Amino acid sequence: MTTAAQSKAKPVAVRDVRDHRSSGAERVHLSCTRCGHEVVYSMAETKCTECGWEWLDLVYRGVTREDMITGNDALGRTSMWRYRKFLPVRDDRNIVSMGEGMTPLLHVGRFGERFGLHNVYIKDERPSATGSFKDRAASICISNWVEDGVKEMAISSTGNVAASFAAYSARAGIRLWIFMPEKVNTTKYTEVLFYGHNVVKVEGNYDQAGVMAKRFAQAKGIAADPGIRSPLRRESMKALAFEIAEDLGWDVPDWYIQAVSGGIGPLGVWKGFRELYDLGLTHKMPKIACIQASGCAPMAQAFLLDSDEIFEVKPHTEIETLTTGRPAGYPLIYKVVKDSGGHIGSVEDDEAFAAQELLAQTEGVFAESAAAVAFGGLIRMAKEGLIKPDEKVVAVCSGKGLRDIDFVRRRMKQSIFISLPGECDDFSAIQIRPE
Repeated sequence: MTTAAQSKAKPVAVRDVRDHRSSGAERVHLSCTRCGHEVVYSMAETKCTECGWEWLDLVYRGVTREDMITGNDALGRTSMWRYRKFLPVRDDRNIVSMGEGMTPLLHVGRFGERFGLHNVYIKDERPSATGSFKDRAASICISNWVEDGVKEMAISSTGNVAASFAAYSARAGIRLWIFMPEKVNTTKYTEVLFYGHNVVKVEGNYDQAGVMAKRFAQAKGIAADPGIRSPLRRESMKALAFEIAEDLGWDVPDWYIQAVSGGIGPLGVWKGFRELYDLGLTHKMPKIACIQASGCAPMAQAFLLDSDEIFEVKPHTEIETLTTGRPAGYPLIYKVVKDSGGHIGSVEDDEAFAAQELLAQTEGVFAESAAAVAFGGLIRMAKEGLIKPDEKVVAVCSGKGLRDIDFVRRRMKQSIFISLPGECDDFSAIQIRPE
């Protein structure tokens, strides 16, 4: 049965055109999000050729719901490339993959019940090749770089993007110049350097590192990755939505929750859920919740004022992955969250750690500090009544906790460590740890 909402829905991202199948080269188009003008996709197109707008989306001609359901039989459920017909690579031989995507969707009942929630799930991205959901972006972007003959690129990152892009670029034989803020922890620097690329430590924050990467690229005559402005970056996150819906039996959660810095993830996930809706595979859209670290929360501050304008903030959080002081994509995030009936909030670093610890001790999931911000936000939203007890919630565990181990070490209770000599018969000093 077609609902009233479906009959009024206007397709946004997917073109289900059975009688107008384009050639492989013309399957993927760029569409201006302001005027709707379309051109055949090319990495060289960075602005609308009609109105000059720089926010472009990828659209697909000739795709059907059957394409989504059956996917790529040759790949099965081994990676996000199962949804090959909804991803922007013209020739499969150019795909650079290490099995990213198709990560577990875990029901975390013990964690959720602590706050009266019965249907909490985690999209667990820790099994990805480098332990982060940024592997999705690396696979999509670098596959397109290979397709376009890119040999050298400059990027900026607080760590996770750097590690993912460094690994996948090494696999593709592409040389990277990686600009990272000085406060990034040594574990991340070591990992990135190990892949053999050029790493530049910038005496400043993430925004300044981004500026320096672009200036360097211009001076050297090479390309610089545009970050959130790249439709490829946003596109890489939409397979999260496909996987979540498929694992839920082509259903959609009531809430999708993610920690954000620049906001690429929720924009891509929203697009993915929209494509499923337009294909008629699902019958509603989720509410989107974006959670920031309170020490760098320009989106949350603007949303509290119900404003789509943002003011730059100077980061003062230990969660270095979430330190974009002036996220360029906020107006798009604001619209998505408002349209979905969602929420943008923030939590303190200590709240994030408390959620991180609870998740580990109730569900065995050791999440990175940035992911813990999402779970801290989930807890706060539950306590404030924004999430109802029976609503289905999916929060993203964006990466593994060991990558940001210093954040944990600074907060762990020293009393949990017990030291004994190698030969000992007296165990009276050992006490049971309180629940």
